[in-house]
Amino acid sequence: MKPPALLQPGDRVQLFTSVDEIEVALNDLADYLTKENYQSVLTDLVEHPLVIELVLSGIRDSVPLTSWIFEDFPTSINTYKASIASKLLNHLSLFFVFHPVPITEIQDTRETFTGIHRLIITTPEVLSALSALQFEQEQGEYEEQDHENSMFIKIKTKGQKKRPKRGGNKPARRSKVTLDSRILSKYGISTPLGREETDEAISKVLAHVKNILK
Repeated sequence: MKPPALLQPGDRVQLFTSVDEIEVALNDLADYLTKENYQSVLTDLVEHPLVIELVLSGIRDSVPLTSWIFEDFPTSINTYKASIASKLLNHLSLFFVFHPVPITEIQDTRETFTGIHRLIITTPEVLSALSALQFEQEQGEYEEQDHENSMFIKIKTKGQKKRPKRGGNKPARRSKVTLDSRILSKYGISTPLGREETDEAISKVLAHVKNILK
């Protein structure tokens, strides 16, 4: 099948001179989209101003595009950053900063959307910081290290100066972890105190941004 007009090289929006042409283009795209190719199609379209907004708002209901996006929403750190969901969140959160829509009982919608955009663009760093937490380490000399995302996390580890137990077993050392609780609170989570809590925090961060996309 020939790629639809919206996937042709050049300025996608300037291709059309009337509402009828836009409707034809959206219908052609709807015929072209499948569960297997929608991610690559949207990845291409999101690079062109206003096109992805046109597609998401104007594609016919018989194409379950929204359902596909949420069914495939990433559930792990490794898949989030490169996902189409992450790209859509980055693009749309910035779009609404400059084109805010009214929200009931919220007076300054621009400031609200600005805060959402800041949250979205820091999400990969927050996920990376959470995944880097270590709560048990091998015995060793005192060392201090700052994670590359020092805005979010600092880790200190200090060996316990105890005699080895008989049999040569070395005492473990526990990490002292500090996270920026103000940033974590925006996702509805607190500083994790163990691996299980860390995994739960990561899941909550992903669920939070998924809800924003909805």
